[in-house]
Amino acid sequence: MSPHLYEMSSMSYKNTMLGHHGNSGANKQFICMLGEPCSGKSYNVKVSIDHLIDISNHSDRLKQMRKTSQFIKSETRAQIQERIKAAYHLVEVFGHAQTATNRNSSRVGKVIKLQYMVRFPKNPLPLCELAGLHIEPFCLDSTSIRRNVSFKESRSFHIFNDFLAAPNDFKAQVFRGFENIDTSTFVFTAFNEISLGSCRGVDPTERWKSTYDALIAMEIHGAIMIDLFRTLYCVLLLGNLTFSESIDGCGSMITSLEELATIAELLNIEATTLIKALTTKRIKVNGKEAKTLQLSSSGAKDLTEIFAQHIYMNVFEWLVKRMNGMNNESTVKVNATDKIASSFIGLIDMFGVESKSVNGFHQICINHASEVVQNKFNADVFESIIRESNEEGFSLGEIAYPDTSSSILEMFESTGGLIEQLDLLTSSNCSKEIDQVTYSFQMTIEKYPKVIRKVIHTEDEFVVEHFTGPVAYSYKNFFSRNMNKLSDDLASILNLSTNKVFLESSMINKSDISSNLLSNDSPPFLSRKCRNTSVFRGRWFKIQEQLKRLRCEMDEGTTRYIYCVNPNRYRKPDYFDLRYSSNQLKSAGIETACYLGRQVFPDRLLFPEFLDRFHLLVLRGRNEGRLMMHGKESELRKDIEVILNNMLKDLEVVRSDGSAALSYSLTNRKVIHTL
Repeated sequence: MSPHLYEMSSMSYKNTMLGHHGNSGANKQFICMLGEPCSGKSYNVKVSIDHLIDISNHSDRLKQMRKTSQFIKSETRAQIQERIKAAYHLVEVFGHAQTATNRNSSRVGKVIKLQYMVRFPKNPLPLCELAGLHIEPFCLDSTSIRRNVSFKESRSFHIFNDFLAAPNDFKAQVFRGFENIDTSTFVFTAFNEISLGSCRGVDPTERWKSTYDALIAMEIHGAIMIDLFRTLYCVLLLGNLTFSESIDGCGSMITSLEELATIAELLNIEATTLIKALTTKRIKVNGKEAKTLQLSSSGAKDLTEIFAQHIYMNVFEWLVKRMNGMNNESTVKVNATDKIASSFIGLIDMFGVESKSVNGFHQICINHASEVVQNKFNADVFESIIRESNEEGFSLGEIAYPDTSSSILEMFESTGGLIEQLDLLTSSNCSKEIDQVTYSFQMTIEKYPKVIRKVIHTEDEFVVEHFTGPVAYSYKNFFSRNMNKLSDDLASILNLSTNKVFLESSMINKSDISSNLLSNDSPPFLSRKCRNTSVFRGRWFKIQEQLKRLRCEMDEGTTRYIYCVNPNRYRKPDYFDLRYSSNQLKSAGIETACYLGRQVFPDRLLFPEFLDRFHLLVLRGRNEGRLMMHGKESELRKDIEVILNNMLKDLEVVRSDGSAALSYSLTNRKVIHTL
């Protein structure tokens, strides 16, 4: 693997520019960041983006060609680069949060595709220009917006902190009386002041200015910007709603009337309509409306929290779609009559395997995504060793490498696998049905003994042996939070709103399953069969489709890997924990790959490279008195044998059977030796 981050981005750019000649995968280049949480993956993505932009600006050849041919106008090129930086900044502030161990923890997986236009003029070298950006998000962790006291170890999303640090005159435009309010005012941000100090180590007012400038660069300004922040203000206020049991003991009532009135005004609806939507739920049986259920105070709190999360998830999707539309290469006008090809360099910032005090459905989703990427890494690294040996004509013998990810993926994705069994287990009602499903779940565990086991002394926990180590999951109410659908009353409220962000995001689009985990025509309380179907039609289905599409693109193109390593678990500067760091490399399979490489000879050089490096060590070569530096492989092979016989004759080892073990081997095109 290449030794430096900049080399990876440089090689990807070079292949994008030159690789179209006879290389079908040159138009798809990937740089994949691997590593555990808090290891610097997102930061390295940002550095890579900056470097690729820098290459486009300072390439001598591009400068020379731009003098004679303005392929993309300089003003357009500068605007494209500004928007790309702004888009990544907005993805970071809307998709990242601070945790107890990480100032800038990514709460969404993403693939950042830098789009290029490659022009083939009459001269032999093509011209490659940065033309756009496309962002593909995975698994937004909307549970960062929640009241739970046990969540004190984590902030909410960065955007709330930036918003609350805005100048008072801007806050007054969002809503009167919003001035002089900070994070301590809202329940969703009350725990934002945690042990790491200021958010991301940056002054809040400076961060707000950067976020404001990024929104302006994406042409989010004026009324649409105000509506965006009114939506975020509405999310914050939903967390401040308080509930108590109603006087007659049936249902609940909202006691925070000031916040209720503000939310109703922001949504442009009657307060009584909002009260009804948040404290009641209409139950449907067999598709027919039966009755209205009065929610308890705890049920109303949960529904309000779900409502806030749905709003935020759809705001995030709206933002990403808007940025992709603004940055798409198809909107770029070019001045060229030559052949033009489209390419991209995809920067993959996927989750590390996550383990919290309580792990549920969301952790299953993001850890599954990590396993998919790790499985691709294993295949590329280890299979490349086997492929090279076959191509070069030497045998490695039996090679076994630690690839538990294949078994885990099969366990997650197969019909009747873990997700389906968990769904049945958590939706069963009668004792007979529970016993049958529990037995089936136990059979699933026994089918994959190396990667999953039941936790002793607990009824609802199991452990999956991920490649980084074991993670314990609890299936108690496993899908309860994720299976909640936005109620018809709340959907109607959003439909009536005049907020432009609500209207453009199409939050109640019946074809949209990314935020609603149940299809909209499914009743809230489902039978086993219907519930099981809706899981795979909902979030899990979408994640599966996204990951399959990503894996296919990576197989079709060229993927380079950067493994980010934490020097220590305590975030201490100038402190390197060797055991902790080596365990990260071991769990990722890198240690095994290095071991195999050393076993099958560490140095591999093509014949011309070997002669160029070592010919001066031999005084006399062939009969002509000199070595041939170029020629047919058969002639080069004779020169190399002369060198090796002179240099390595004394390093032969005699085996027990009397045969000599050479310290080198000649393949079809390479010298493999132990020097």
